[in-house]
Amino acid sequence: MYLHTCKKCISLFLAFLLSVPLMACHDDTKDQDSAGIDYNQYVNGNGFYAYTDTAWLYYDSGLPVQFIDAGLSHPFEIMCAKPDCHHNTVDCSAYVNTPGIYAWNNHLYYLADDNDGNIGLYEMEIGGENRRQLYAIDEMSELQSYAFPYRIQAGYLLLDLVRYDVSTSADTLYLYPLQDGKNTPVTVFEETDDQKLVDFYLRDDWVFYSVMADDSADRQTLYGYRISTKETKLLHDNWQSKNAISLKENTLYFSKEAEKLCKLDLHSGEITEFEPQLEQAGEYLNYAVAYDDQYFYLMTAESVNSYGKPGLFIYTYEGEFKQFIPYVDGQLLAYCMTGPDVSLFCAPQTGDYAPVCYLDKADIEKGNAEFHFFEG
Repeated sequence: MYLHTCKKCISLFLAFLLSVPLMACHDDTKDQDSAGIDYNQYVNGNGFYAYTDTAWLYYDSGLPVQFIDAGLSHPFEIMCAKPDCHHNTVDCSAYVNTPGIYAWNNHLYYLADDNDGNIGLYEMEIGGENRRQLYAIDEMSELQSYAFPYRIQAGYLLLDLVRYDVSTSADTLYLYPLQDGKNTPVTVFEETDDQKLVDFYLRDDWVFYSVMADDSADRQTLYGYRISTKETKLLHDNWQSKNAISLKENTLYFSKEAEKLCKLDLHSGEITEFEPQLEQAGEYLNYAVAYDDQYFYLMTAESVNSYGKPGLFIYTYEGEFKQFIPYVDGQLLAYCMTGPDVSLFCAPQTGDYAPVCYLDKADIEKGNAEFHFFEG
């Protein structure tokens, strides 16, 4: 049962967060839970959500960080216990002026500018304390007009630097380690006249990125850059923007739009399509797909499927159908993130992307899962 919490309850939990011993150095061989799984690679929504051993976090740019404890014992709350705090300055533990936050080894990481307008990589503890800059991003220091979408996972920062004030090589994908001191990045991809970056992903020892030719997003190629060997491979020459991906050891699992589930052997390059066909999901803009660590989710807002209702279809990685869960009272839900036991969902139609409910993965295995909504 979920209970409303008061400032005192939040303060006690934040005190617990700050008392948990956190690693001062980062061992890239050690993932952040005892099962050896970094659940942040299954976050859906870059920079919006983060999973740690002690809390789930939600952040929307310009708003304070919200949290819920790992046991889901209360609804999402602002990550601040200071009385009369307006949550709009650096004195507030929930305030971060950044496009997005990420978690790795129970620290939080983000990009932000200093007082002089220079962009740097920052680290802070869970709970927002002990913030420090690890290093400045020198590649931005002389630019006047640019954008910098980024991902932080698996001990690395993957930064797409888009230059608007130059005529050539306007888009460069850089890879930096999460460590102290000045770092020279690896250039993973640099735009050319016939190859333009579409999307990019960071998974364990791999960077996956898709490019398009001739300004047509319908003609994409997926490449894989292996960090440990510094080798780049062409993986798929007919890639689509809406494909979801998940990496398990040396196998890349992916969805072929909303039609098939597939796997790609990263050693041999062999692609396998699993049977049978996925349920009909409707028009391109009316469905979404995602993987957690165990299941594939197909979310549809249409009723063209065999159940005649909008809802969530759940499959194994190999395409075995597990369950259909209709949406409650027509409220559309979207997958956010996952942990050892549950996966969280939000209600995007409300305009608020904070998680509102969860599924128990043990119930999915038994075929009787249902959405459990946070009270509040």
